[in-house]
Parts: sequence; C-alpha cells; structure tokens
Amino acid sequence: MNITLLTTLFIGANLDFFLILIFLLQKYRFKDTFWGYAAGVVLLYILSTIAGQTIQAFIPTWTIGILGLVPIWFGIKPGEEETVAENNNPHKTIFVVFFIYLISCGADNLALYIPVLATLNLTESLLGGLYFLVLALLTNILAFYTGRTKIIKSIFDRYGEPLTRVIYIGIGIFVMYDTNLLLKIYQLFV
Repeated sequence: MNITLLTTLFIGANLDFFLILIFLLQKYRFKDTFWGYAAGVVLLYILSTIAGQTIQAFIPTWTIGILGLVPIWFGIKPGEEETVAENNNPHKTIFVVFFIYLISCGADNLALYIPVLATLNLTESLLGGLYFLVLALLTNILAFYTGRTKIIKSIFDRYGEPLTRVIYIGIGIFVMYDTNLLLKIYQLFV
C-alpha cells in the first residue's frame, strides 16, 4: 500500500471541500461536522473500493491506467463555483455536512478514487479506508484551526484551486505509471 499516494489522493480529492469545511466548522459543532464529513468520506471510499475491485477482477491491470485520464481531466477542466446550503437546524448537522460533502465532492471523488483503489488488493483497500478516516479527522482539526487564522484563509482562497488541479493531474499520471499503462504505450511506439 502506497501511503504517499493515498495521502495525495485524499488531499487532492478533499482540498476543494476544505473551505466549505472551514465554514461548516464555524457554524456547527466540531464533533457533528466531523461525523458528517467522515460518513461522506467512508461512503465514497466504499463505493470506489467496490467499483475498483470489480474492475480489477475483470480487466488487465495496465488497462486500469486509462482511468488515470479522469483525474487529469479534472485538473485541466474549467472550474465551477461551489455553494453551501444553509440549514439552521442543529439536530441535523451530521446529515447536512454529509449531504453537502456528497453534493460538492461526490462525483469528482469517485472519479479520482476508483482508478487508484482499483490497483489495491482487498486488505490494502480496508487499511486505506481506515487511513482515510484518520485523514478526515486530521482535516477536520486543521480546518477548525485554519478557520481561526485569517492570513492562512486568505492564502488558501488565492492558491487552493491551482494546487488542487496540480494534485489531480499528478494523481492521474501516477495511476497511468503505476498500472504500467505508460510502459505499454511506450512499447507500442518503440
């Protein structure tokens, strides 16, 4: 299991949600925000693992590398503005955060997770899921303290999107490299 790849994948897939998380943490309790965020991360991870393992069982590993084009596409496509739904009912905080996460990150995260998780075996996928939960907690803590620091929020507002794009492209290239797709393409022309 490649911890660096999983960390990069998590950061790249969740960086765009980070500002929303800062906002949510200023509006809702830390614990409730974390559980909503963690539930969204776990659901997308499970769906991606199932899809990735299914793909791995039926097609050669190097062909999975083609899916690396998806995160590259997300890195180069024009951006879209994200909005946060308002909800003043504190009893539904976990569900609000969960649904905001799924709405704002669902399709993108599935497209990023599936190519990577398709290269992991079942044990690595389970360990990766636990690792993602730890990263979700650390992200929640970081967002909580970042939201209290104006200068960091200003920097993140300015450079967050370009950094996310670079990470997406890097993940796509790594997937194509790790699955030997780039080697197969090179062999076609040599």
